[in-house]
Formats: sequence, C-alpha cells, structure tokens
Amino acid sequence: MIPKNLRNFVAALVTILMAFVGANAQQPTAGEVVEVIDGKTIVLQLASRKLRVELQYIDVPGSDHEMYATVTHHLRELLMGKTVEYQPKVIERDRSIGRVLLGNADISQQMLRDGAAWHIPAQASGQEKAEFDSYAEVEAAAKKENRGIASVTGPKTAWEIRAKTIAASAANAWKPSQPVQPQANRVQKGKWGDVNPALGDVGALINGFNAETQTGYLSTSVLGVTDIDQDRSAYQKTAVDFTYIYKEGVNGRKGTFYFTIVSAATTWRYAKNNHLTFLGESAVIARPKRVTFIDRDNVHWEQLRYQIPRRAMERIVNGGDVRLSIGKEYIQPFTGVQHLLYNMLQLSK
Repeated sequence: MIPKNLRNFVAALVTILMAFVGANAQQPTAGEVVEVIDGKTIVLQLASRKLRVELQYIDVPGSDHEMYATVTHHLRELLMGKTVEYQPKVIERDRSIGRVLLGNADISQQMLRDGAAWHIPAQASGQEKAEFDSYAEVEAAAKKENRGIASVTGPKTAWEIRAKTIAASAANAWKPSQPVQPQANRVQKGKWGDVNPALGDVGALINGFNAETQTGYLSTSVLGVTDIDQDRSAYQKTAVDFTYIYKEGVNGRKGTFYFTIVSAATTWRYAKNNHLTFLGESAVIARPKRVTFIDRDNVHWEQLRYQIPRRAMERIVNGGDVRLSIGKEYIQPFTGVQHLLYNMLQLSK
C-alpha cells in the first residue's frame, strides 16, 4: 500500500534530515520532551520542529493492557518537560527509534529497571551482545524484585499480549524504583537553540548553533523537486536538502557542504547508478553514502548523502540552467534555490 498523501513523506524527510544534521555535526540531537504518547514513545521539540521518538530495544503494554496507563504515566513522570539527548538508530516513515538519555541514564534501561517495559530479544532487535547483556541485567533485577509488569504471571511480553489478553494476575502492585535524576549541565536546554553572534542574517535558511562546542548548521530544509526522467506509472516522490555543517573559530568558520536526496518509491531507484554529476557531463561531483529501508507499506526509502565541494555549490548558484544528474535521472533546480544557496555561500566564508 502506498501513502495517500505527502504528510507521512514529509514527516519522514524531516526525521531523516534532522538526524543527518546531528550526526554530521558530531553532536547528539537534543530536545525538550513535550508529549509522552505511551510507555516507549515521546515527542521531542527540537530547535525548529517536533520529532516522534521511540525508545530502543524495549516494548511496553498496549492500550488494551490494564497496566498501560501506569506505564505511560511512569515515563511521563520521568521525562515530561525535561531536555534529553537522542541518538537515532533506526529511521522509519512515521517515527525514529534510538537511544534517549537523561543525564547519563539510558531511559530504555531505566524503564526495564523499574519493571515498566520488556526487553526485546536480540534475534528480533539486532542489539549487539554487550549492550544486550547490560539491558538483560537490569531487566533481571526488576524481575527478581517483582516490579511492575515483571510481576505478571502468564504471557510476559507485549507481542504475546497482542495475541492473548493477560491473566488477572497482571494487577500485582506497581512498585517503581527511584526515578532517574538528571546530572547537572549534562544537557543544555536547546542544544541547537543558541545564537551565533558572528553569523548575521540567515534569511530563509534553517539554522542551529551550539555555543559550547562552537558548531552549527545552515540548511535549506526539505525542498520538493521535479523528477524529469521518471516512470510516471510508478509511485515515487523525491525531496532534497542542502546543508552546511561548520565550526566557528577565531579565523572564521570552516565547514562542509552536503547535498541529501530522499526518495520514496515502489522499488530501488539508486541502487547502482547514483553518482552525482552535472547533466551532460561525465565528471563526478561526488559519490553518496546510501541508507535504505523498506517500510510496512512496502515503500522503498533511499537516502543519498553527498559531500560536495564549494566550487560545485558556486556553479549551482551562478550557472543559470544547471541541472544535477543522479545516475540516469536528473533534477531541475527549483524556483528560489539559487537565492538560498547564495545566502549559504556568503555565510560560509
């Protein structure tokens, strides 16, 4: 089944691109928890947008479980209104899954330790052995102390409960452990929310800065494009982003330009032919780092990330009718992009 509109597509792009920015700046993404949806799902307020995040490697009671409200409340008490660090591991169309830290505490482990979650088996999660063992250890401690859902007899896991309603013994007493306390100064509120006084007017560019590390980014954010050479009978959507990741120094700012393209289609579009060139030319501008996944609707998602030289950016800005070619397809520059990239070039000096 193919998504019926662009909402999910754009949401996925935002997640992918923001995770990309955080990774390339070598800083964990930080945000304030503004909503707790259930016992493993939260909404983070980032510098300029919201992000739906799922805690890694755990599962929790569903809405039909009598401990659902208690577990959800426990996570809300732990995180609501607090600033956390987020390290993405898996990006899906409607959410991002990864590690959430409050101070030095891994919240997935905290939920296990409090008897508020089940640890997903390694064969299902792909969790590495050393990390799996540390998670299993805290879950075992909760079971030994008969905490929360660890005290339930009968089916023990959310995936089992989905097939069978848990026994009446699920009503055993809820005995949460001491909630984790954040360490002072571990996370500064608004990780990318600082102002770079040396940057000046950024116009319509999305931007973020961290005063402590003197690192920042400038981005066009998600931009829709027109796919020229595409099979009109097949579902496919494309969007791109230009980002400049930099470090501010006494001699000015130095950084790197990136071009990212995200595709959603019924099949892989860029598995083989994916080098970036200018249309009609053989010289390769850059080759990508390619990340892929297939979602539950069988949509094939591809993210291609190119590190591009400044001279290529200058040509896109000043070259008139310039078209970027990726393999056998090419992209027509969209109205106004040259102006955005001109601003980015000026600010990168």
